[in-house]
Amino acid sequence: MKLTINFKSILVLVFIVGLSSCARQSYIFNPSLNLGEKQMEAGQISIGGNGAFLPESSPENSIGQNWVAPAGGINVKLGLTDNLEFRAETWIDLNTSDAYSRGTSSFSLLYHLNNANENWEFYVMPRYGFVNVFQIASGASFNFNGIQGHGLSLSLAAKRNTDSKIKPYFGLSGLMGFADWQASRTINSNGNYRNRNGQALVFHGGMNMKLNEYLSFNAEMPLLFQMDQFNEKFYIFPTINMGLDVSLGNLW
Repeated sequence: MKLTINFKSILVLVFIVGLSSCARQSYIFNPSLNLGEKQMEAGQISIGGNGAFLPESSPENSIGQNWVAPAGGINVKLGLTDNLEFRAETWIDLNTSDAYSRGTSSFSLLYHLNNANENWEFYVMPRYGFVNVFQIASGASFNFNGIQGHGLSLSLAAKRNTDSKIKPYFGLSGLMGFADWQASRTINSNGNYRNRNGQALVFHGGMNMKLNEYLSFNAEMPLLFQMDQFNEKFYIFPTINMGLDVSLGNLW
């Protein structure tokens, strides 16, 4: 028996799968603050790994209409000055039921507003992020399908300064996401033309625990009040984020 492979049919099938996947128009994003055990000093650098259930930008259009998706991420933190910390992080969707894997990355600045010796330490953090899609090809290869959306956020946070190894913190964030810079509009399931935008207000509650001189553990549970402007839907739900940070010492 001779096996004939029709590559044109395979390409058409892959194209259809890609369209159905992209038509969901739901992407993951990370709302967590992930405050460290202490503010990074000038020249200090650390690397961390996290696991989380990240929010869906449009739960109605997600696979299974889930509100969150399991994800794994890595982050790098660098102290620019004793009061200013630069952060870069990237995440990937761990849901393997789709031929497309979604990701999200962000860059942020964490500014320490007051003296570290006070009972409460206050921070402000602006952040820019984007979402992207990777097509899972044969073997372990991935095809990058480009940036699918952007996000901006501004966070205020307060961390309790205690002698204990465990330091709790709280925060408030405002988030805005949009599909493109042109604010293009398309028709939704209700027959209305809407921008593919969304907004969220996030309340943060978390803690950081120092394990040893180089290693610390972080856990946080953000509570989201999320508006899917395109689908005209409003959601309230919590997420969870946990991870470990490892200090790599000083670059300068």
